[in-house]
Amino acid sequence: MLNFHIFQQFKNVFNRLNPLNSFKWDGSDEELKIFSSNDLLEDTVEKYPKFKFVILIALYHILNTVDSKNEFLTVFTKDFRLIADLVEGNHNEVEIPEIVQFEVSRSNVFITCHNHFNGAIIPSLGDFKNSICPKILFTIIVSQGNIGILVNNFNKFDKDTLKLLKIDINDYIEYIRFSFIINNEKEIAELDKLNLNEDEYNIMYQLLFDKYVARNNLKFVNEFNARMEKYNLYLIYINY
Repeated sequence: MLNFHIFQQFKNVFNRLNPLNSFKWDGSDEELKIFSSNDLLEDTVEKYPKFKFVILIALYHILNTVDSKNEFLTVFTKDFRLIADLVEGNHNEVEIPEIVQFEVSRSNVFITCHNHFNGAIIPSLGDFKNSICPKILFTIIVSQGNIGILVNNFNKFDKDTLKLLKIDINDYIEYIRFSFIINNEKEIAELDKLNLNEDEYNIMYQLLFDKYVARNNLKFVNEFNARMEKYNLYLIYINY
C-alpha cells in the first residue's frame, strides 16, 4: 500500500495521470481547461488555495483502491492531520473510526475521501447525511478514474431549512432511482428472470445501477447543482 506522506512528495503524479495537467507548480496562473462544470471548478480553485491538496488526496485514494471490492476511507482534519489512512470496510460502507467521530463532533474534519464502484461517483443518501450537517467542506468520491467532490458551503442550520434540505436531497436520490428504473426496464426484467438468491440478485442489481449512474455522472451532477444551488451545495465532476 502506498503511504500518503511518501505519495504527496511525487508532484509529477499529476503529469502521469493527467487529471490536472493545467495545474502549475511554479506559482504562475492556473488555467483549468479539461473539466466539466468548469465555472464551479474555477471558483473553487480561486476560493480555496488548498484545493490542489484535495485533488492529491483523490489521486492517492484512486491509486490505492484500483479494482478493490471494498470501500476505503481517508480523512484529514482542518489542521491537515491524517486521521484515517485507507481504513478498509466492506462493499457497502466503512465503519467510522473513533478518532474520526471525535473530530466530526468538533466540526474539525476538512476532507473525507472514499471509493465507490464501477465508475459511479454520485453520493449516496448516507454520504450526504455524513457530510453536510457535520460541516465537512470537501467530500471526495472516487471510482475508476472518476472523481466527484461535494463542496459544502451550507450554513443555515435552522429547523425549517434543514427540513427542506432533507426533502430535496431525498427527492434527488429518488430521481436517480426512478431514472434508472425507466431507462433499464428490459435489463431489470431479464435480471428478474434469472434464478438468483437474494444476495446474488442484489449484487447484480447494484452492478447494473452503478454502471447506469457512471454513464450519466455528469447529468446527475448537473441535476444536483441545479437543485442545491439555494443551499450553497455543489458537486464537481472530474473525469480523466
